[in-house]
Amino acid sequence: MNKKLKSFLIVVGIACIITCCYFLYRLNTKTLYNKEFVLGNSAGNLYNGGLFCKQEDTIYFSNMNDDGALYSMNMNFSEVKKLHTDKACYINTDENYIYYSRQNWKKKSEIEGVFLSYTYGLYRINKDGKHSKTLSSNPAGCSLLAGNTVYYQDYNKKEGLFLYKVNIDGRNRKLLLKENILPACVWNQSLYFATGSGSVNHYIYTMDLSTEFVQTWYAGNCYLPITTENGIYYISLSDGYAICRMSFDGTEHEILVNEFCSTYNISEDGTMLYYQIDGGSNNRIACMDLTTGTQKTILEGNYKNIHVIENYVFFRDFNETTTYLLNTATGVLSTFTAPILEK
Repeated sequence: MNKKLKSFLIVVGIACIITCCYFLYRLNTKTLYNKEFVLGNSAGNLYNGGLFCKQEDTIYFSNMNDDGALYSMNMNFSEVKKLHTDKACYINTDENYIYYSRQNWKKKSEIEGVFLSYTYGLYRINKDGKHSKTLSSNPAGCSLLAGNTVYYQDYNKKEGLFLYKVNIDGRNRKLLLKENILPACVWNQSLYFATGSGSVNHYIYTMDLSTEFVQTWYAGNCYLPITTENGIYYISLSDGYAICRMSFDGTEHEILVNEFCSTYNISEDGTMLYYQIDGGSNNRIACMDLTTGTQKTILEGNYKNIHVIENYVFFRDFNETTTYLLNTATGVLSTFTAPILEK
């Protein structure tokens, strides 16, 4: 083989390697869009921090034992994996990606191979924890994947905490409302929300996700609306933070839990209500059978972050020292302790 031919073959070989690497990179970084309208997590889970999220047979969660790092595990709690060192909350998933708000207030993170000083933001990564993509570098609060768009709370010093949206490919970032709104509850492709602190009222509003048209749905003093087949649940500020329910036409109001409730969640089948009572003298986490109205105390004390994943209810004590796990199929209450793994 002469020198010219050998050199030519070397050049061709290098070109083939570069081409293959380029196409592999494009394959791994090309955005895969949802073909159907999907929601990344339930409203009840997002209201409670979005620390647990299910996609098919996998649970994605923020591991309290590892400073909130992003982990995954099977539905039977086996095959625990550490996906990213980021402290993750408001976790959403679809068939291809995980979306979350990063809150690394105490540490620096490695993003896309480069050490940066960013400690917050809205991010998307592959299911294997690779190929992190920045959707927003501003501090992000509650976020919800709806279709191929993420609706989220975006904070900056000049404007404050307002409602934004961004495509899952990171494009078309847009300010929707200059209000402190928790984007968590979507029904029939409309966002239901109650305005937050600092607002003139706490009415329930709807926003059509296709037209972005906002209208008043219910003129009441409300908080944390959750829509189900049985109607709309909410915390009524006018009734001492009682948990209430009303029909979709705004009638048939009913007080379900007539005590001061700080947070709540509803089972996936809409039959069970889980809530934290913070009245002061008899604080407790409890549940109600929405079919029979039967109430039961799960554990006395102060708890938060109530998450429902199929037949499991996860919640944390107020000081975040322990995560509890209720198996609703067996009634067994235990502690949930995830291992700390290396990434």
